[in-house]
Amino acid sequence: MPVPAVPLLLLAGAAGVSPGCPPVATIPRTMEIVTRYVADDSDATRSRLDPGKVQAQAGVRAAIVGPVRRINALADRYRQAPDPAAARCLAAHFAAQAQAGAMTVSPADADMFFREWMIASLAISYLKAKSALDAMPEGGMIRSWLVQSARAVQAFNQQRIDRGLIDNHRYWGGLAALATGLAANDRGLVAFGRNSRALGLAQVTPEGTLAAELKRGPKSLHYHLFAAAPLAASAELDPSGLSAAERGALTRLADRILDDAGTPSGGRIGALAGQPQEAPEAPILFALLRPYAGQTGGHRQKLDALLAGARPTYLFLGGDTTFLTR
Repeated sequence: MPVPAVPLLLLAGAAGVSPGCPPVATIPRTMEIVTRYVADDSDATRSRLDPGKVQAQAGVRAAIVGPVRRINALADRYRQAPDPAAARCLAAHFAAQAQAGAMTVSPADADMFFREWMIASLAISYLKAKSALDAMPEGGMIRSWLVQSARAVQAFNQQRIDRGLIDNHRYWGGLAALATGLAANDRGLVAFGRNSRALGLAQVTPEGTLAAELKRGPKSLHYHLFAAAPLAASAELDPSGLSAAERGALTRLADRILDDAGTPSGGRIGALAGQPQEAPEAPILFALLRPYAGQTGGHRQKLDALLAGARPTYLFLGGDTTFLTR
């Protein structure tokens, strides 16, 4: 679906409404993402990064992440102090990405994985200022670009599930679709997001594990939390669409992660993965488990300890995560 154009003069004028509006930087149209994990048979768990690939990808990823983080920050600034100048500044940064066709050339699987994370982030940022952005002249163009990207994410994830692949990428893709659908009032994307959440929660075993994430070796606990994050975020954005069975699955998943976090062996997840577990890389994601953690087992107290000193922002969730942990 083509994105309708907005005159550059309008974007320039919007960007200049306030001296406090930072310069616009556009995300590249072509992504050029490649996996950073060791790709040979020596690491079947795909849990070890290749330092050379990390270095080679640093600039490519920074060119995408930098503008996304700026939009996150501008949306958070508007949420804290909603005023017209802040809204116009945010709209200008969003519209520049839409007009540039940001991330629309993403031929590789690695491109699409990264694209779904970034679209989830950007759509959540849009939701933080939805009323203001909807009323902007650029609003239609921004929403069209987000929908175009989310539909590409939807098609990609459907192809993966047609091949029997159900893992955290489907859940992040579902969150991108759901958040975009809510931002653009697109029922098809909302439905796909809900279906992705239901599919993910259907994978939770009676003891609270996810089979696909148990294959990640010493990072299995990390990937359980990483998989739980989009499922919990989706439930917070769309609570009316969450069934009692899905809430129960979220509680089992949250309780398993909290039971096993901070234990030297990684608890039950470590036993099933066959090796001790590394600590999750983003402690702030534990905050998304709070509404679903069981009342027994000291989980609430453990959450406080796990979150002590954690930064409240997370790129894939649109910046300040308190928007999703109300």
